[in-house]
Amino acid sequence: MSFSINPDSDNDGIEDSEDLCPQTYGCSVFSGCDSGLGNLLPPITQLEEFYLQEGAFLPFKFTAEDCSGAFYEDAGIQIRVVNLSLNIDQTFNTSGTGNDYISIDSVNEQYMLNIHTSQMNMGFGIYGIYVMFSNGIVAETRFELAEK
Repeated sequence: MSFSINPDSDNDGIEDSEDLCPQTYGCSVFSGCDSGLGNLLPPITQLEEFYLQEGAFLPFKFTAEDCSGAFYEDAGIQIRVVNLSLNIDQTFNTSGTGNDYISIDSVNEQYMLNIHTSQMNMGFGIYGIYVMFSNGIVAETRFELAEK
């Protein structure tokens, strides 16, 4: 299986690694940016492809920053994993513990969700991951689950 990440979440032609407000179209500085997805962390990064065995889990990790560039901790955050053609549409939140919930590590300044491909019956195809902050900011990335 292969995952490919789209590095331009707001489709403005500026790669997220260089766009300091990747959820705000045309914003290249923090002015006017409420908060945003800072970086996707390994094993996924915005610019690389990697392989995952069928039935394994994907540790989806990322940082989030406020307008000043400091860690943005949002207990109301939600993550939605979607492939409507395969009837996959699941939303995760922080209201519990364990593999079915988003964890926030304020010491290491990151969010993490283990996406279990077998538990979600994820077939081969293109999926969207939507990170929805409680202030209304939404970030999107896509990956492809493909036969190796």
